[in-house]
Amino acid sequence: MDIKIEKPIETYEDENDIFKYGQSIMQSYNNITEVSILKNINLSNDDKNIFLFGLFDGHNGSEISNYLSLHFSQFLSENTNFINGNYKASLEETFINIDYSLRSNEVQLELSKYNNQKFIKTENDIFNNFLELFNPRNLEGVNVAEFCGSCGIVILITEKSIFLANSGNSKCIPINMKNEVIKDKINKEHDINNEKEIKRLNMIYGFDNDDNIKEKYYNICPLINTRGFGDLQYKDNKMINLEDQHILIKPDIIEIPLDDIKYLIIGNYGCFRYDNGFLSLEKFFIDKYIQNKKENIKISDIIEDFFDEKLKEIEKNKEEDILYNNLASIIIEFKHDNNINNKIYNEEKEDNKDKENNIDKNNNSDEYEEEENL
Repeated sequence: MDIKIEKPIETYEDENDIFKYGQSIMQSYNNITEVSILKNINLSNDDKNIFLFGLFDGHNGSEISNYLSLHFSQFLSENTNFINGNYKASLEETFINIDYSLRSNEVQLELSKYNNQKFIKTENDIFNNFLELFNPRNLEGVNVAEFCGSCGIVILITEKSIFLANSGNSKCIPINMKNEVIKDKINKEHDINNEKEIKRLNMIYGFDNDDNIKEKYYNICPLINTRGFGDLQYKDNKMINLEDQHILIKPDIIEIPLDDIKYLIIGNYGCFRYDNGFLSLEKFFIDKYIQNKKENIKISDIIEDFFDEKLKEIEKNKEEDILYNNLASIIIEFKHDNNINNKIYNEEKEDNKDKENNIDKNNNSDEYEEEENL
């Protein structure tokens, strides 16, 4: 298999007094980039420290993901609940409001500027002309948001809490002060592998949960994700309620105390594979960065190294279809040198060391007494 993917097209590294982070996006096999990253937007309007990250993984084009990365922060910062400090409610409303904005004529006109969709040209000019002729983007009056969409995961960092808001099948894995994955705070992926989402769809369509359930849903909607932005043709069915549409926008939101978190590992669908022993981003990062940390090593370099290893794995397993998707990640490392949880953790370590030393001393004392008795 001839892999023609170039080096990641967007790699970035930065830090402030609270955290440092790295991010990177790798192009697809067709050198198309449908992923867009919203990086470290400071939303503070007073003395508070409030930061926003976002990873938007587009499909069937880049228009929606680009629009989200450009406008999500504005929608959130102008939200009344956000201004009043009701962050969870503000995130849910922002997901819904920005998705609803995709229906307006003004936004439709803006979306047309973000198109970098391409198709593979063949040697057959007639076939190429056929593809171009029936490209829905070329049809007059068509809203690209009907057939183009994006999953979205957003990280809002406030002074006391971190809010993880997700709609789609991207993922954020939090790691605590002891360098352990916080399993009950990992967001659920919204796709047809999620039992909760399958149950929701079964209630809509009345399907039995049989062996062919996934195939039935593919026939209705050819997307693996069951939530996300755009894809209006699968969420504007006038016959059913908004919350019962095939594709939903409503995000799941998880709140975690800031002092509990050391790392946040964020990635799109392709970064996390747990079947058949495939390489996953969080394991790679833990092994290469957390466990073997070296001075001056960049988080973005670790992400790029992961992408390189992932490509080798894809080539070895001949998973050519994955090459047509982007890989994207943001990893945030929090600076907790003076934070109370870190002090408690260090005190626990010192206590354990003292206990071990006392045990050793007692053992040595017993051995000494035995020798004296001899």
